[in-house]
Amino acid sequence: MVKGSSLIVNELALPSAGVLTIRLSDIKWPDTLQALSFLVTDLKDSWTAMDPATGNLLINVSGPTQLFAAVFAQSQSESKYGLYTLRADFSPVPLPAAVWLMLSGLGAIGVLKRKR
Repeated sequence: MVKGSSLIVNELALPSAGVLTIRLSDIKWPDTLQALSFLVTDLKDSWTAMDPATGNLLINVSGPTQLFAAVFAQSQSESKYGLYTLRADFSPVPLPAAVWLMLSGLGAIGVLKRKR
């Protein structure tokens, strides 16, 4: 719930490579927000701003990393409230099929050696 201005910064610890999907939307209840923006950084050199038209942000992560996300919101006036939602989903990159085949092959070799 926002009344006036609000700036919230959160830490996101991602355990592996994958895709981080973030969706930010103004619920427009009880009133529409005057401003709503989102920024993500790794505190090195990567700064990514959310596309205000779609409200979506996709970030490809190449390995374990720590990100910082800032949400700025401002209501129409000091006496009015606004509400927004923020949803973040992380989808890790699955192991390639070749790795699974190699692991199952090594397991089969191990089973055959035990039988002999």
